Amino acid sequence: MQDELAAQMIEQLRAINESLKAIVKRLDRMESAMKNAAGDEELVLLPRTAPSTPTPTRPPGSPPIIESRVSGPRTN
Repeated sequence: MQDELAAQMIEQLRAINESLKAIVKRLDRMESAMKNAAGDEELVLLPRTAPSTPTPTRPPGSPPIIESRVSGPRTN
């Protein structure tokens, strides 16, 4: 059973990896097209690092921002 789950997870990770590779290729093509279109104009390319978003502050006792799927949907 664990072997089957591990095999499924590995297959899903491989599919995700292939999707990410395709996205990177598209981004590279877009970047090249932008460089070519810019010509003599100055073009600023930002690094591909993930943006760091500040953690929002919550007042004490407020509900969580992200809930686990395990806890189920909230009912009010």
